[in-house]
Amino acid sequence: MNKSDHILEGARSIRPELQTLLGSDADAVDRQLAELLAQVPSRMRLLLPLLLLLFLSRTCFADSPVRPRDEAAIQQVIQAYENAWNRHDAHEFSLIFAPNAEFVNVRGIAYPGGRVGIERAHRPLFATMFKNSHVMTDQVRIRAVRPDVATVDVYWRMTGSTDRAGRPRGLVRGLRNMVLTREGRIWGIAVFHNMEIAAPAGKGTPSEKSVGRSIAIVNGERIRS
Repeated sequence: MNKSDHILEGARSIRPELQTLLGSDADAVDRQLAELLAQVPSRMRLLLPLLLLLFLSRTCFADSPVRPRDEAAIQQVIQAYENAWNRHDAHEFSLIFAPNAEFVNVRGIAYPGGRVGIERAHRPLFATMFKNSHVMTDQVRIRAVRPDVATVDVYWRMTGSTDRAGRPRGLVRGLRNMVLTREGRIWGIAVFHNMEIAAPAGKGTPSEKSVGRSIAIVNGERIRS
């Protein structure tokens, strides 16, 4: 086996690793890589490492588009969050989070214990200051990091809550920053940071200036950037 054949064999050897790098999208990328290997003339095979580097850098590290089925599944998670919150059901609420999820509330306090800790922390809140609360979604930004990871920003508003002394708070607005991950076909919240904001989300907000391929849902309208 000469040097060129060694290079070609090495290129073929990385194909099994695509599943680890790209999850369920590996098959499509593998087909592209196979076509590339088949088309490389023998005189160009010495340049194959550079070609592969360019190919994989564009495939593995560029922003991925939000696939329609993933967008729909993530929207279902957002809706499940809203439904569980508005039913004030701590157990149902916890189920949309990954078992080892990180949760930080609007005061910057982390709830330890993953899904179990999230349920434990919200049970007394839903019985007191949030027992009559109602959450609504104003704007959603979904950005694919890789096929099984997405960042999601949700601008929200809430009515019916009280402070710890029981005084009505009126309309409250906020922003949820989340990282969602997919296990098989199931999406769940792995990282959750919440905050209150003084003004409604609108043009010029950081989420609307975010870069890369993403999907925004603004007042029910689907916008791709």
